[in-house]
Amino acid sequence: PLEKAQAYVKYFHAWNTPDSITVSEAGALYYSINYEHYMTPYQYDVKAKAIEDGQIHYYFMAAKGMIMSPTNAGDRDKWGDGCLVVFPNGETMLIDTGYAIQAPVFVGSLKRMGVTTLDYLVITHPHGDHMGGAFSSGSTFLDEIAVEQVYYQDLHYGGTWDGVLESKCEAKDIPYSPLWTGDMLTFGEGSKAVTMTMLWPGEDADLTIDSATNKNSMVFRFDYGEGDS
Repeated sequence: PLEKAQAYVKYFHAWNTPDSITVSEAGALYYSINYEHYMTPYQYDVKAKAIEDGQIHYYFMAAKGMIMSPTNAGDRDKWGDGCLVVFPNGETMLIDTGYAIQAPVFVGSLKRMGVTTLDYLVITHPHGDHMGGAFSSGSTFLDEIAVEQVYYQDLHYGGTWDGVLESKCEAKDIPYSPLWTGDMLTFGEGSKAVTMTMLWPGEDADLTIDSATNKNSMVFRFDYGEGDS
């Protein structure tokens, strides 16, 4: 085990130069993440910019390159991510929150972008790389970033994350609602109104298919002016 751990440390440094990992005499691995390296490097008022432009702005957030587990080399190529949407009226929506280990990256980046309150948080499906950042045990995401409304996919698979979102929202007194095919939401008014239409899944989605959790991930469309996305 010690020789294997030492070999892994050499591998780790080759791919993850910003972070550090050490190995004890017993072969235990200790991982220290330089979170600063993965955060957005600039200060930027995203709400003011969207209002000024009168457009929908998208900011894709991912701690690309961060190893999620020091004992699983395969996680070099797997990271959670999220997308911050800023509407023309300045309202904000975060779609997914990455892995639990990425919570400091999301929190730090959001604050640097002038976001300390999210108007909407959307969780597309109950997997750890999509909801772990905000809803894992011990995460401080919801303590540091206020959330006004959570939308989520309310299909129950009997898995690890069943009921976790609901319990944490209730503990934090955050309103939460499922969205289904055909549901529509409107953000803003008049010429700055954006419509969000749910395309998938429906309440009758098939939970018996392989990879049902991923295949029933939320799909929706934004319509604004003459465009959609």
